[in-house]
Amino acid sequence: MPSLINHLYRFGEFTVDADQRVLLRQGKPLLLAPKVLETLLTLVQNGGRIIEKEELMKRLWPDTFVEESNLTYCIVQLRKTLGDQARQPRYIETIPKRGYRFIVDVEVVASDIESIHVIQEEHDREARSAVFTEGRVASIAVLPFVDMSPDRDQDYFCEGLADELINTLASLPNLHVASRTSSFRFKSPTLDIREVGKRLNVNTVLEGSVRKAGSNFRITAQLISAVDGYQLWSGKYDRNLPDIFAVQEDIAQSTVRALKVVLSSTEQRALQRVSTTAIEAYECYLRGRQLFYQMRSRSLQSAKQLYLRAIGIDDHFASAYAGIADCSSFLYMDWGGLESDLVDADQASSKAIEIEPASSQGHASKGIVLALSGQYSEAEREFETALQLNPKLYEAYYYYARACFSQGKLDRAAILLEQATAVRPESIDALSMLGGIYRGQKREQLQKETFKRCLDAVQNHLEFYPLDIRPLLLGAIALIELGETRRGVEWTRRALELDSQDPNVLYNAACAFCMSGQLGQAMSCLEKSLPFCADRKWLDYDSYLDPLRSLPRFQELLRLPQISAVRRRRDNDAI
Repeated sequence: MPSLINHLYRFGEFTVDADQRVLLRQGKPLLLAPKVLETLLTLVQNGGRIIEKEELMKRLWPDTFVEESNLTYCIVQLRKTLGDQARQPRYIETIPKRGYRFIVDVEVVASDIESIHVIQEEHDREARSAVFTEGRVASIAVLPFVDMSPDRDQDYFCEGLADELINTLASLPNLHVASRTSSFRFKSPTLDIREVGKRLNVNTVLEGSVRKAGSNFRITAQLISAVDGYQLWSGKYDRNLPDIFAVQEDIAQSTVRALKVVLSSTEQRALQRVSTTAIEAYECYLRGRQLFYQMRSRSLQSAKQLYLRAIGIDDHFASAYAGIADCSSFLYMDWGGLESDLVDADQASSKAIEIEPASSQGHASKGIVLALSGQYSEAEREFETALQLNPKLYEAYYYYARACFSQGKLDRAAILLEQATAVRPESIDALSMLGGIYRGQKREQLQKETFKRCLDAVQNHLEFYPLDIRPLLLGAIALIELGETRRGVEWTRRALELDSQDPNVLYNAACAFCMSGQLGQAMSCLEKSLPFCADRKWLDYDSYLDPLRSLPRFQELLRLPQISAVRRRRDNDAI
Protein backbone atom coordinates (compact mmCIF):
# COMPACT_ATOMS: atom_id res chain seq x y z
CA MET A 1 0.00 0.00 0.00
CA PRO A 2 1.50 3.41 -0.92
CA SER A 3 2.19 5.89 1.85
CA LEU A 4 -0.26 8.77 2.31
CA ILE A 5 1.21 12.20 1.63
CA ASN A 6 0.37 15.13 3.89
CA HIS A 7 1.06 18.58 2.35
CA LEU A 8 2.52 21.18 4.71
CA TYR A 9 3.44 24.81 4.00
CA ARG A 10 5.91 26.38 6.42
CA PHE A 11 6.74 30.07 6.82
CA GLY A 12 8.29 31.73 9.84
CA GLU A 13 6.89 30.11 12.99
CA PHE A 14 3.76 28.96 11.19
CA THR A 15 2.74 25.79 9.36
CA VAL A 16 -0.39 25.29 7.25
CA ASP A 17 -1.53 21.67 7.02
CA ALA A 18 -3.51 21.60 3.76
CA ASP A 19 -4.98 18.14 4.35
CA GLN A 20 -5.96 18.55 8.01
CA ARG A 21 -7.08 22.13 7.26
CA VAL A 22 -5.32 23.67 10.25
CA LEU A 23 -2.85 26.50 10.92
CA LEU A 24 -0.20 25.82 13.56
CA ARG A 25 2.17 28.16 15.37
CA GLN A 26 5.20 26.28 16.66
CA GLY A 27 3.16 23.07 16.47
CA LYS A 28 0.09 24.44 18.30
CA PRO A 29 -3.17 24.74 16.31
CA LEU A 30 -4.81 28.15 15.91
CA LEU A 31 -8.56 28.47 15.47
CA LEU A 32 -9.61 30.02 12.15
CA ALA A 33 -12.98 30.14 10.42
CA PRO A 34 -13.06 27.93 7.28
CA LYS A 35 -13.12 30.86 4.83
CA VAL A 36 -10.27 32.62 6.66
CA LEU A 37 -8.17 29.45 6.47
CA GLU A 38 -9.02 29.00 2.77
CA THR A 39 -7.89 32.58 2.17
CA LEU A 40 -4.55 31.86 3.82
CA LEU A 41 -4.10 28.59 1.96
CA THR A 42 -4.78 30.28 -1.38
CA LEU A 43 -2.27 33.03 -0.64
CA VAL A 44 0.38 30.58 0.59
CA GLN A 45 0.00 28.30 -2.42
CA ASN A 46 0.51 31.30 -4.69
CA GLY A 47 3.36 32.88 -2.73
CA GLY A 48 5.04 35.81 -4.48
CA ARG A 49 2.21 36.24 -7.00
CA ILE A 50 -0.37 39.02 -6.92
CA ILE A 51 -3.80 37.47 -6.56
CA GLU A 52 -6.54 39.75 -7.80
CA LYS A 53 -9.45 40.32 -5.38
CA GLU A 54 -11.89 38.96 -7.94
CA GLU A 55 -9.88 35.75 -8.30
CA LEU A 56 -9.71 35.30 -4.54
CA MET A 57 -13.44 35.82 -4.11
CA LYS A 58 -14.24 33.37 -6.92
CA ARG A 59 -12.09 30.74 -5.22
CA LEU A 60 -13.58 31.34 -1.79
CA TRP A 61 -17.21 31.82 -2.81
CA PRO A 62 -17.68 30.03 -6.16
CA ASP A 63 -21.00 30.66 -7.93
CA THR A 64 -22.06 33.02 -5.14
CA PHE A 65 -22.14 36.81 -5.06
CA VAL A 66 -20.71 38.30 -1.88
CA GLU A 67 -19.62 41.77 -0.93
CA GLU A 68 -15.91 42.61 -0.98
CA SER A 69 -16.14 43.33 2.76
CA ASN A 70 -16.21 39.56 3.37
CA LEU A 71 -12.77 39.20 1.80
CA THR A 72 -11.50 42.25 3.68
CA TYR A 73 -12.66 40.72 6.94
CA CYS A 74 -10.82 37.47 6.17
CA ILE A 75 -7.60 39.38 5.47
CA VAL A 76 -7.99 41.40 8.69
CA GLN A 77 -8.48 38.20 10.71
CA LEU A 78 -5.43 36.62 9.08
CA ARG A 79 -3.23 39.61 9.86
CA LYS A 80 -4.48 39.58 13.44
CA THR A 81 -3.65 35.89 13.80
CA LEU A 82 -0.24 36.17 12.13
CA GLY A 83 0.71 39.35 13.98
CA ASP A 84 0.98 41.18 10.66
CA GLN A 85 0.36 44.85 9.81
CA ALA A 86 -1.06 46.32 6.61
CA ARG A 87 1.36 49.29 6.56
CA GLN A 88 4.48 47.25 7.33
CA PRO A 89 3.59 43.75 6.14
CA ARG A 90 5.66 40.71 6.97
CA TYR A 91 3.36 38.20 5.31
CA ILE A 92 0.44 39.73 3.39
CA GLU A 93 1.01 42.74 1.16
CA THR A 94 -1.95 44.78 -0.08
CA ILE A 95 -1.72 45.79 -3.73
CA PRO A 96 -3.97 48.91 -3.87
CA LYS A 97 -7.10 48.51 -5.99
CA ARG A 98 -5.92 45.06 -7.17
CA GLY A 99 -5.45 42.36 -4.58
CA TYR A 100 -2.96 40.73 -2.23
CA ARG A 101 0.42 39.01 -2.33
CA PHE A 102 2.05 36.61 0.13
CA ILE A 103 5.57 38.01 0.41
CA VAL A 104 7.44 35.63 2.74
CA ASP A 105 9.29 32.53 1.54
CA VAL A 106 7.23 29.35 1.90
CA GLU A 107 8.74 25.90 2.38
CA VAL A 108 6.61 23.13 0.89
CA VAL A 109 6.88 19.83 2.75
CA ALA A 110 5.31 16.52 1.73
CA SER A 111 5.43 14.34 4.83
CA ASP A 112 4.95 10.59 4.84
CA ILE A 113 2.04 10.03 7.25
CA GLU A 114 2.62 6.31 7.29
CA SER A 115 6.15 6.78 8.61
CA ILE A 116 4.91 9.20 11.29
CA HIS A 117 2.07 6.98 12.41
CA VAL A 118 4.30 4.09 13.44
CA ILE A 119 2.64 1.76 15.89
CA GLN A 120 4.97 -0.82 17.32
CA GLU A 121 3.92 -4.41 17.01
CA GLU A 122 3.53 -4.82 20.78
CA HIS A 123 1.37 -1.66 20.92
CA ASP A 124 3.17 -0.19 23.90
CA ARG A 125 1.44 2.87 25.29
CA GLU A 126 4.14 5.39 24.54
CA ALA A 127 4.24 4.50 20.85
CA ARG A 128 0.47 4.60 20.57
CA SER A 129 0.41 8.01 22.24
CA ALA A 130 2.94 9.32 19.72
CA VAL A 131 0.51 8.51 16.94
CA PHE A 132 -1.77 11.26 18.18
CA THR A 133 0.77 13.98 18.81
CA GLU A 134 3.43 13.72 16.12
CA GLY A 135 1.38 13.10 13.02
CA ARG A 136 -1.69 15.21 13.67
CA VAL A 137 -3.42 17.39 16.22
CA ALA A 138 -4.34 15.39 19.34
CA SER A 139 -8.11 14.98 19.56
CA ILE A 140 -10.50 13.50 22.09
CA ALA A 141 -14.17 12.88 22.80
CA VAL A 142 -15.38 12.71 26.40
CA LEU A 143 -18.46 10.51 26.71
CA PRO A 144 -21.02 10.93 29.52
CA PHE A 145 -20.02 8.71 32.42
CA VAL A 146 -22.30 5.72 32.98
CA ASP A 147 -24.44 5.79 36.12
CA MET A 148 -23.76 2.59 38.10
CA SER A 149 -25.39 3.84 41.32
CA PRO A 150 -27.93 1.55 42.98
CA ASP A 151 -30.85 3.93 42.32
CA ARG A 152 -29.64 5.05 38.89
CA ASP A 153 -30.40 8.64 39.97
CA GLN A 154 -27.06 10.29 39.19
CA ASP A 155 -27.60 11.07 35.52
CA TYR A 156 -27.04 14.80 36.05
CA PHE A 157 -23.82 14.05 37.97
CA CYS A 158 -22.49 11.76 35.23
CA GLU A 159 -23.24 14.29 32.50
CA GLY A 160 -21.85 17.12 34.60
CA LEU A 161 -18.58 15.32 35.27
CA ALA A 162 -18.08 14.72 31.54
CA ASP A 163 -19.13 18.28 30.76
CA GLU A 164 -16.59 19.74 33.19
CA LEU A 165 -13.83 17.63 31.65
CA ILE A 166 -14.87 18.75 28.16
CA ASN A 167 -14.74 22.41 29.17
CA THR A 168 -11.39 21.98 30.91
CA LEU A 169 -9.71 20.11 28.06
CA ALA A 170 -11.27 22.36 25.39
CA SER A 171 -9.47 25.35 26.88
CA LEU A 172 -6.15 23.88 25.71
CA PRO A 173 -5.28 25.34 22.28
CA ASN A 174 -3.25 22.31 21.18
CA LEU A 175 -5.99 19.76 21.86
CA HIS A 176 -9.10 19.29 19.71
CA VAL A 177 -12.09 18.26 21.86
CA ALA A 178 -15.38 17.05 20.42
CA SER A 179 -18.24 19.20 21.67
CA ARG A 180 -20.73 18.22 24.32
CA THR A 181 -23.54 17.84 21.80
CA SER A 182 -21.53 15.46 19.64
CA SER A 183 -20.12 13.35 22.47
CA PHE A 184 -23.37 13.06 24.39
CA ARG A 185 -24.99 11.34 21.43
CA PHE A 186 -22.97 8.29 22.45
CA LYS A 187 -24.21 7.99 26.01
CA SER A 188 -23.79 4.34 27.02
CA PRO A 189 -22.51 3.56 23.52
CA THR A 190 -23.37 0.27 21.87
CA LEU A 191 -20.87 1.02 19.12
CA ASP A 192 -17.25 -0.04 19.16
CA ILE A 193 -14.97 2.78 20.38
CA ARG A 194 -13.25 2.81 17.00
CA GLU A 195 -16.58 3.52 15.30
CA VAL A 196 -17.34 6.26 17.85
CA GLY A 197 -13.96 7.82 17.07
CA LYS A 198 -14.64 7.65 13.34
CA ARG A 199 -18.05 9.31 13.69
CA LEU A 200 -16.69 12.06 15.93
CA ASN A 201 -13.46 12.45 13.95
CA VAL A 202 -11.24 12.02 17.02
CA ASN A 203 -8.38 9.67 17.71
CA THR A 204 -9.03 9.05 21.42
CA VAL A 205 -12.12 8.55 23.58
CA LEU A 206 -12.42 9.08 27.34
CA GLU A 207 -15.17 7.07 29.02
CA GLY A 208 -15.99 6.03 32.55
CA SER A 209 -18.58 5.22 35.19
CA VAL A 210 -19.86 6.62 38.48
CA ARG A 211 -21.14 4.64 41.43
CA LYS A 212 -22.42 6.96 44.17
CA ALA A 213 -23.87 5.99 47.54
CA GLY A 214 -24.44 8.72 50.09
CA SER A 215 -21.29 10.81 50.36
CA ASN A 216 -19.07 8.07 48.88
CA PHE A 217 -18.39 7.45 45.24
CA ARG A 218 -16.31 5.31 42.92
CA ILE A 219 -15.29 6.75 39.57
CA THR A 220 -13.54 4.74 36.91
CA ALA A 221 -12.12 6.34 33.78
CA GLN A 222 -10.17 5.10 30.79
CA LEU A 223 -8.65 6.73 27.76
CA ILE A 224 -8.89 4.54 24.67
CA SER A 225 -7.26 4.81 21.27
CA ALA A 226 -9.97 5.16 18.63
CA VAL A 227 -7.40 4.01 16.06
CA ASP A 228 -6.86 0.50 17.39
CA GLY A 229 -9.10 0.19 20.48
CA TYR A 230 -6.17 -0.18 22.91
CA GLN A 231 -6.25 1.43 26.33
CA LEU A 232 -3.86 4.35 26.81
CA TRP A 233 -4.63 5.08 30.46
CA SER A 234 -7.08 4.06 33.17
CA GLY A 235 -7.80 5.12 36.73
CA LYS A 236 -10.11 4.19 39.60
CA TYR A 237 -11.03 6.50 42.47
CA ASP A 238 -12.76 5.54 45.72
CA ARG A 239 -13.31 8.81 47.51
CA ASN A 240 -15.68 10.98 49.51
CA LEU A 241 -17.83 13.47 47.61
CA PRO A 242 -15.82 16.63 48.45
CA ASP A 243 -12.84 15.05 46.66
CA ILE A 244 -14.63 15.20 43.30
CA PHE A 245 -12.67 18.30 42.24
CA ALA A 246 -9.32 16.61 42.85
CA VAL A 247 -10.53 13.59 40.87
CA GLN A 248 -11.55 15.79 37.93
CA GLU A 249 -8.15 17.46 37.94
CA ASP A 250 -6.37 14.10 38.11
CA ILE A 251 -8.39 12.68 35.20
CA ALA A 252 -7.66 15.77 33.10
CA GLN A 253 -3.95 15.72 33.96
CA SER A 254 -3.68 12.00 33.25
CA THR A 255 -5.44 12.43 29.92
CA VAL A 256 -3.07 15.20 28.91
CA ARG A 257 -0.05 13.12 29.91
CA ALA A 258 -1.30 10.11 27.97
CA LEU A 259 -1.76 12.27 24.88
CA LYS A 260 1.62 13.97 25.45
CA VAL A 261 0.03 17.40 25.06
CA VAL A 262 2.59 19.99 26.16
CA LEU A 263 1.08 22.62 28.46
CA SER A 264 2.22 26.14 29.15
CA SER A 265 2.25 27.30 32.76
CA THR A 266 -0.99 29.22 32.12
CA GLU A 267 -2.66 26.12 30.70
CA GLN A 268 -1.39 24.07 33.63
CA ARG A 269 -3.04 26.53 36.04
CA ALA A 270 -6.26 26.38 34.00
CA LEU A 271 -6.44 22.62 34.57
CA GLN A 272 -6.12 23.19 38.30
CA ARG A 273 -8.71 25.96 38.54
CA VAL A 274 -11.84 25.00 40.49
CA SER A 275 -14.77 27.41 40.55
CA THR A 276 -16.05 26.13 43.87
CA THR A 277 -15.02 23.77 46.63
CA ALA A 278 -18.56 23.40 47.99
CA ILE A 279 -19.91 20.11 46.74
CA GLU A 280 -23.56 21.08 47.38
CA ALA A 281 -23.11 24.19 45.25
CA TYR A 282 -21.46 22.14 42.55
CA GLU A 283 -24.35 19.65 42.47
CA CYS A 284 -26.85 22.50 42.09
CA TYR A 285 -24.73 23.92 39.27
CA LEU A 286 -24.64 20.57 37.43
CA ARG A 287 -28.41 20.15 37.72
CA GLY A 288 -28.93 23.72 36.53
CA ARG A 289 -26.71 23.31 33.50
CA GLN A 290 -28.51 20.14 32.47
CA LEU A 291 -31.80 22.09 32.48
CA PHE A 292 -30.32 25.15 30.73
CA TYR A 293 -29.53 23.19 27.58
CA GLN A 294 -33.24 22.38 27.11
CA MET A 295 -33.92 26.06 26.26
CA ARG A 296 -37.54 26.15 27.38
CA SER A 297 -39.21 28.69 29.63
CA ARG A 298 -39.71 26.27 32.53
CA SER A 299 -36.26 24.73 32.18
CA LEU A 300 -34.58 28.15 32.19
CA GLN A 301 -36.53 29.25 35.26
CA SER A 302 -35.63 26.03 37.06
CA ALA A 303 -31.98 26.29 36.03
CA LYS A 304 -31.85 29.86 37.31
CA GLN A 305 -33.22 28.79 40.69
CA LEU A 306 -30.61 26.05 40.95
CA TYR A 307 -27.81 28.50 40.10
CA LEU A 308 -29.18 30.85 42.77
CA ARG A 309 -29.07 28.02 45.28
CA ALA A 310 -25.48 27.35 44.25
CA ILE A 311 -24.37 30.91 45.00
CA GLY A 312 -26.38 30.82 48.20
CA ILE A 313 -24.00 28.06 49.30
CA ASP A 314 -20.87 29.60 47.74
CA ASP A 315 -21.15 33.28 46.84
CA HIS A 316 -17.79 33.17 45.00
CA PHE A 317 -18.90 30.58 42.43
CA ALA A 318 -18.20 32.50 39.20
CA SER A 319 -19.59 29.86 36.81
CA ALA A 320 -22.93 29.85 38.65
CA TYR A 321 -23.18 33.64 38.30
CA ALA A 322 -22.53 33.31 34.55
CA GLY A 323 -25.27 30.67 34.45
CA ILE A 324 -27.73 33.03 36.15
CA ALA A 325 -26.83 35.73 33.62
CA ASP A 326 -27.43 33.47 30.62
CA CYS A 327 -30.74 32.14 31.94
CA SER A 328 -31.91 35.69 32.68
CA SER A 329 -30.82 36.99 29.26
CA PHE A 330 -32.70 34.30 27.35
CA LEU A 331 -35.76 34.69 29.55
CA TYR A 332 -35.69 38.41 28.76
CA MET A 333 -35.22 37.86 25.02
CA ASP A 334 -37.91 35.31 24.32
CA TRP A 335 -40.08 34.86 27.37
CA GLY A 336 -41.55 38.13 28.49
CA GLY A 337 -39.00 40.91 28.26
CA LEU A 338 -39.16 41.64 31.99
CA GLU A 339 -36.74 44.36 33.06
CA SER A 340 -36.01 42.41 36.23
CA ASP A 341 -34.50 39.61 34.11
CA LEU A 342 -32.20 42.07 32.35
CA VAL A 343 -31.15 43.56 35.70
CA ASP A 344 -30.43 40.06 37.04
CA ALA A 345 -28.37 39.24 33.95
CA ASP A 346 -26.36 42.45 34.23
CA GLN A 347 -25.59 42.04 37.92
CA ALA A 348 -24.77 38.33 37.68
CA SER A 349 -22.43 38.70 34.68
CA SER A 350 -20.63 41.59 36.40
CA LYS A 351 -20.22 39.48 39.52
CA ALA A 352 -18.82 36.55 37.52
CA ILE A 353 -16.16 38.84 36.01
CA GLU A 354 -15.42 40.46 39.37
CA ILE A 355 -14.76 37.06 40.95
CA GLU A 356 -12.86 35.67 37.97
CA PRO A 357 -11.62 38.40 35.59
CA ALA A 358 -10.26 35.77 33.18
CA SER A 359 -13.66 34.06 32.86
CA SER A 360 -14.35 33.93 29.12
CA GLN A 361 -17.89 32.74 29.84
CA GLY A 362 -18.44 35.70 32.16
CA HIS A 363 -17.39 38.18 29.46
CA ALA A 364 -19.58 36.44 26.85
CA SER A 365 -22.53 36.59 29.25
CA LYS A 366 -21.86 40.30 29.84
CA GLY A 367 -21.73 40.86 26.10
CA ILE A 368 -25.21 39.55 25.46
CA VAL A 369 -26.63 41.64 28.32
CA LEU A 370 -25.11 44.80 26.85
CA ALA A 371 -26.41 43.91 23.38
CA LEU A 372 -29.93 43.44 24.73
CA SER A 373 -29.61 46.88 26.34
CA GLY A 374 -28.63 48.40 22.98
CA GLN A 375 -25.02 49.06 24.05
CA TYR A 376 -23.56 47.34 21.04
CA SER A 377 -20.05 48.85 21.09
CA GLU A 378 -19.58 47.82 24.71
CA ALA A 379 -21.01 44.39 23.91
CA GLU A 380 -18.52 43.94 21.07
CA ARG A 381 -15.62 44.67 23.44
CA GLU A 382 -16.88 42.02 25.86
CA PHE A 383 -17.25 39.43 23.11
CA GLU A 384 -13.77 40.18 21.77
CA THR A 385 -12.36 39.85 25.30
CA ALA A 386 -14.11 36.50 25.73
CA LEU A 387 -12.61 35.23 22.47
CA GLN A 388 -9.13 36.43 23.37
CA LEU A 389 -9.40 34.52 26.65
CA ASN A 390 -10.79 31.41 24.95
CA PRO A 391 -10.83 31.25 21.12
CA LYS A 392 -12.74 27.96 21.40
CA LEU A 393 -15.74 29.38 23.29
CA TYR A 394 -18.75 28.60 21.11
CA GLU A 395 -21.11 30.78 23.15
CA ALA A 396 -18.99 33.88 22.50
CA TYR A 397 -19.24 33.44 18.72
CA TYR A 398 -22.94 32.57 18.84
CA TYR A 399 -23.97 35.38 21.20
CA TYR A 400 -21.83 37.83 19.21
CA ALA A 401 -23.54 36.73 15.99
CA ARG A 402 -26.98 37.27 17.52
CA ALA A 403 -25.99 40.79 18.56
CA CYS A 404 -24.79 41.55 15.01
CA PHE A 405 -27.98 40.09 13.53
CA SER A 406 -30.16 42.39 15.63
CA GLN A 407 -28.21 45.36 14.21
CA GLY A 408 -28.64 44.19 10.63
CA LYS A 409 -24.93 43.35 10.27
CA LEU A 410 -25.73 40.12 8.50
CA ASP A 411 -22.37 39.60 6.76
CA ARG A 412 -20.58 39.93 10.09
CA ALA A 413 -23.10 37.64 11.78
CA ALA A 414 -22.56 35.01 9.07
CA ILE A 415 -18.78 35.06 9.56
CA LEU A 416 -19.18 34.69 13.33
CA LEU A 417 -21.58 31.80 12.83
CA GLU A 418 -19.07 30.13 10.52
CA GLN A 419 -16.55 30.46 13.33
CA ALA A 420 -19.09 29.07 15.79
CA THR A 421 -19.63 26.02 13.59
CA ALA A 422 -15.86 25.61 13.25
CA VAL A 423 -15.75 25.24 17.04
CA ARG A 424 -18.93 23.17 17.25
CA PRO A 425 -19.67 21.69 13.79
CA GLU A 426 -22.97 20.10 14.81
CA SER A 427 -24.50 23.18 16.47
CA ILE A 428 -28.11 23.13 15.34
CA ASP A 429 -28.79 26.71 16.48
CA ALA A 430 -25.79 28.21 14.68
CA LEU A 431 -26.38 26.22 11.48
CA SER A 432 -30.08 27.11 11.34
CA MET A 433 -29.37 30.79 11.90
CA LEU A 434 -26.57 30.76 9.32
CA GLY A 435 -28.83 29.07 6.77
CA GLY A 436 -31.48 31.72 7.38
CA ILE A 437 -28.98 34.50 6.73
CA TYR A 438 -27.81 32.87 3.49
CA ARG A 439 -31.44 32.46 2.48
CA GLY A 440 -32.16 36.17 2.98
CA GLN A 441 -29.02 37.05 1.02
CA LYS A 442 -30.08 34.67 -1.79
CA ARG A 443 -26.80 32.76 -1.56
CA GLU A 444 -28.55 29.63 -2.72
CA GLN A 445 -25.67 27.15 -2.82
CA LEU A 446 -24.47 28.05 0.69
CA GLN A 447 -28.07 28.07 1.89
CA LYS A 448 -28.64 24.54 0.63
CA GLU A 449 -25.35 23.19 1.98
CA THR A 450 -25.93 24.76 5.41
CA PHE A 451 -29.46 23.44 5.78
CA LYS A 452 -28.26 19.97 4.80
CA ARG A 453 -25.66 20.16 7.58
CA CYS A 454 -28.33 21.43 9.96
CA LEU A 455 -30.72 18.59 9.13
CA ASP A 456 -27.96 16.00 9.56
CA ALA A 457 -27.17 17.46 13.00
CA VAL A 458 -30.85 17.47 13.95
CA GLN A 459 -31.37 13.85 12.90
CA ASN A 460 -28.31 12.73 14.84
CA HIS A 461 -29.56 14.60 17.91
CA LEU A 462 -33.15 13.34 17.72
CA GLU A 463 -31.91 9.77 17.46
CA PHE A 464 -30.91 10.08 21.09
CA TYR A 465 -33.27 12.86 22.30
CA PRO A 466 -36.50 12.38 20.30
CA LEU A 467 -38.57 14.70 22.51
CA ASP A 468 -36.23 17.70 22.30
CA ILE A 469 -38.55 20.33 20.84
CA ARG A 470 -36.18 23.06 19.63
CA PRO A 471 -34.11 20.73 17.38
CA LEU A 472 -37.38 19.27 16.10
CA LEU A 473 -38.56 22.72 14.99
CA LEU A 474 -35.24 23.82 13.51
CA GLY A 475 -35.15 20.50 11.70
CA ALA A 476 -38.65 21.19 10.38
CA ILE A 477 -37.45 24.49 8.90
CA ALA A 478 -34.46 22.74 7.32
CA LEU A 479 -36.73 20.09 5.79
CA ILE A 480 -39.01 22.72 4.27
CA GLU A 481 -36.03 24.64 2.93
CA LEU A 482 -34.74 21.45 1.31
CA GLY A 483 -38.06 20.76 -0.39
CA GLU A 484 -39.52 18.20 2.06
CA THR A 485 -42.43 20.45 3.01
CA ARG A 486 -44.88 17.74 4.05
CA ARG A 487 -42.40 16.13 6.43
CA GLY A 488 -41.39 19.53 7.79
CA VAL A 489 -45.00 20.41 8.61
CA GLU A 490 -45.42 17.04 10.33
CA TRP A 491 -42.41 17.77 12.53
CA THR A 492 -43.82 21.22 13.32
CA ARG A 493 -47.17 19.82 14.42
CA ARG A 494 -45.40 17.17 16.50
CA ALA A 495 -43.47 19.90 18.32
CA LEU A 496 -46.67 21.84 19.03
CA GLU A 497 -48.28 18.69 20.41
CA LEU A 498 -45.41 18.49 22.90
CA ASP A 499 -45.70 22.17 23.90
CA SER A 500 -48.10 24.69 22.38
CA GLN A 501 -47.67 27.39 25.05
CA ASP A 502 -43.95 28.22 25.07
CA PRO A 503 -43.38 31.53 23.15
CA ASN A 504 -40.10 30.36 21.63
CA VAL A 505 -41.68 27.14 20.41
CA LEU A 506 -44.53 29.14 18.87
CA TYR A 507 -42.14 31.55 17.14
CA ASN A 508 -40.17 28.78 15.46
CA ALA A 509 -43.38 26.99 14.53
CA ALA A 510 -44.57 30.24 12.93
CA CYS A 511 -41.38 30.38 10.85
CA ALA A 512 -41.91 26.80 9.67
CA PHE A 513 -45.58 27.40 8.79
CA CYS A 514 -44.64 30.61 7.02
CA MET A 515 -42.09 28.83 4.82
CA SER A 516 -44.59 26.09 4.00
CA GLY A 517 -47.13 28.67 2.79
CA GLN A 518 -49.55 28.23 5.71
CA LEU A 519 -49.68 31.93 6.56
CA GLY A 520 -52.83 31.72 8.67
CA GLN A 521 -51.24 29.12 10.94
CA ALA A 522 -48.07 31.21 11.07
CA MET A 523 -50.00 34.30 12.18
CA SER A 524 -51.88 32.36 14.84
CA CYS A 525 -48.58 31.20 16.35
CA LEU A 526 -47.02 34.66 16.12
CA GLU A 527 -49.99 36.32 17.82
CA LYS A 528 -49.29 34.14 20.87
CA SER A 529 -45.51 34.51 20.67
CA LEU A 530 -44.54 38.05 19.70
CA PRO A 531 -45.95 39.82 22.77
CA PHE A 532 -43.23 37.99 24.73
CA CYS A 533 -40.39 38.97 22.36
CA ALA A 534 -38.13 41.72 23.73
CA ASP A 535 -35.68 41.85 20.82
CA ARG A 536 -38.09 43.27 18.24
CA LYS A 537 -35.18 44.37 15.99
CA TRP A 538 -34.63 40.68 15.28
CA LEU A 539 -37.90 40.58 13.35
CA ASP A 540 -36.68 43.15 10.83
CA TYR A 541 -34.02 40.75 9.52
CA ASP A 542 -35.64 37.33 9.93
CA SER A 543 -36.09 36.19 6.33
CA TYR A 544 -38.50 33.42 7.36
CA LEU A 545 -41.14 36.07 8.08
CA ASP A 546 -40.86 37.80 4.68
CA PRO A 547 -44.11 36.32 3.27
CA LEU A 548 -46.03 37.98 6.13
CA ARG A 549 -44.63 41.50 5.96
CA SER A 550 -47.26 42.94 3.61
CA LEU A 551 -50.20 41.57 5.63
CA PRO A 552 -52.15 44.21 7.66
CA ARG A 553 -52.64 41.59 10.38
CA PHE A 554 -48.85 41.25 10.73
CA GLN A 555 -48.31 45.03 10.76
CA GLU A 556 -50.92 45.40 13.50
CA LEU A 557 -49.24 42.67 15.52
CA LEU A 558 -45.90 44.48 15.42
CA ARG A 559 -47.54 47.54 17.00
CA LEU A 560 -48.68 45.59 20.07
CA PRO A 561 -46.68 46.22 23.26
CA GLN A 562 -44.51 43.57 24.88
CA ILE A 563 -46.16 41.43 27.51
CA SER A 564 -43.95 43.00 30.20
CA ALA A 565 -45.39 46.44 29.39
CA VAL A 566 -48.90 45.00 29.61
CA ARG A 567 -48.06 43.50 32.99
CA ARG A 568 -46.66 46.77 34.29
CA ARG A 569 -49.76 48.68 33.16
CA ARG A 570 -51.99 46.10 34.81
CA ASP A 571 -50.01 46.33 38.04
CA ASN A 572 -50.27 50.12 38.00
CA ASP A 573 -54.03 49.95 37.46
CA ALA A 574 -54.35 47.60 40.41
CA ILE A 575 -52.49 50.07 42.63
